Amino acid sequence: LYDYKLTDTSIKNAKEKIPRNIVIVNENERIVAKHDRITAEIKLKIDSYKKAKDEDKGFWGRFWQNLGKFLHVFIIMSLFMIHIFLFRKKIYNDNLKLVLIFLIILFISLLTFLTYKLDVSTPIEFLVLVPVASMLFTIIFDSRVGFYGTVVVSLIVGGLRGNDYAFAVM
Repeated sequence: LYDYKLTDTSIKNAKEKIPRNIVIVNENERIVAKHDRITAEIKLKIDSYKKAKDEDKGFWGRFWQNLGKFLHVFIIMSLFMIHIFLFRKKIYNDNLKLVLIFLIILFISLLTFLTYKLDVSTPIEFLVLVPVASMLFTIIFDSRVGFYGTVVVSLIVGGLRGNDYAFAVM
């Protein structure tokens, strides 16, 4: 006879036996040394270490990390807005242009967040469209706004992605 509770219990037990990490890192073990190339095995060790550190963080650890990301983005955006306020009064006085700038930056930030959260086998990190933002800023406004916009978008993407070594392995 088929027993639903027994089947669910055995499925849960089987899922719990599957290790969360592929590579095990021992305490005080060197993962990578200075000037070493990042190989696939080292990348797996770094990911395992990151998962273990994330599990150790509680509510306050995640809170402070998210607050730091927010302040990072706020400071970078405020510097960009100071530049627009001081040197590009036409853009600053036009609300539609300001909304367009923030939509471009928000779209790139959303793509960055999605590439960080999605777990797929294809190199989805290349969906971060920083050059597209650069071209849009330059075409719509001018080269200086394009340059500063590119720097701002790059710093925001770097801050949101964190210490990700996915590009080094590919």
